[in-house]
Amino acid sequence: MLVIIFLKSQIVRNDNQCSQYHFQVAWFKKARQYFPDSKLLINDYDILNNYNNTVPVYRQLITLLKDSGLIDGIGLQGHFLESYSLEEIKKNLDSIATLNLPIYIAEFDLDIANDQSQKNKYEELFPLLWNHPLLKGFTFWGYKQGNIWRSNGYLKIAEWNKSSCNVLVN
Repeated sequence: MLVIIFLKSQIVRNDNQCSQYHFQVAWFKKARQYFPDSKLLINDYDILNNYNNTVPVYRQLITLLKDSGLIDGIGLQGHFLESYSLEEIKKNLDSIATLNLPIYIAEFDLDIANDQSQKNKYEELFPLLWNHPLLKGFTFWGYKQGNIWRSNGYLKIAEWNKSSCNVLVN
């Protein structure tokens, strides 16, 4: 079993009644208590495509959770990468990798209408992510036309005839 906790909306909470990470630590303690054999990941959005989100406040939380034995890896959501350069995505991935925890790409999709353009972006991006030494898992957010939240993010039409699929299969 894999338990993933989303935290960005609460990461900067700080008032007189609790420490900066009080809620996050409490959530992970409860998750560890009730799911002791599960891998616990922090999973957040806009990390791969925004270097500012790899800043100290996020890194401090991950380090605290890691040092407390409450986290087993980092999930990075793979949405909205269509317009970002390979260099920028690599820089952000490498920044998070310095925390030395297994990395999981979660919720991956590419919302590109043109089949050839989507295939080209997969050929560019997928090897960077898949071959990263700390990558331990990769989850597509959807693959089938009509069953995915972004209208052009699918990979499969009937019999896997969309060219983007061949990048993954081959």
